[in-house]
Amino acid sequence: MRKPDLNAGVYAYAKAGFGEYLGFFPAFGHWASACVGNVTYWVLIMSTIGAIAPALGDGDTVLSVVLSSVGVWLFFGLISRGVKDAAAISRIVSVLGAYLAWTLMAAEVLFVAAQDDDMPRFLKRSTPADVPVPALVMSTLLRSS
Repeated sequence: MRKPDLNAGVYAYAKAGFGEYLGFFPAFGHWASACVGNVTYWVLIMSTIGAIAPALGDGDTVLSVVLSSVGVWLFFGLISRGVKDAAAISRIVSVLGAYLAWTLMAAEVLFVAAQDDDMPRFLKRSTPADVPVPALVMSTLLRSS
């Protein structure tokens, strides 16, 4: 059952049930795990970019750490301007991410169907980087017409 006067998440319930001292531990643990989670996002971002920019390695190079730190502080600056600005940019990024996913999915459908001989053979082709360019071109042409 939710208690309306306890609106600070799991920390508030621990504090209400066990007092100030024991309430501190879930607050600290939640904060620390959120920070570690954010670090793992930056490692993932850098290692993903590292697939095309070898200087970033697996997200564990000095350059990756420096760029990740810059990213962390850029987000700090963005959020410190106000939650509304940060939410607007987050929404834009989400929309762009969804658009990227749908673009990839459209091309993948043609590519996989061509692999199964259900679409023309030219749609089977891909680059050495495994990009199904003919399928991507067909999908882009349809979207832009």
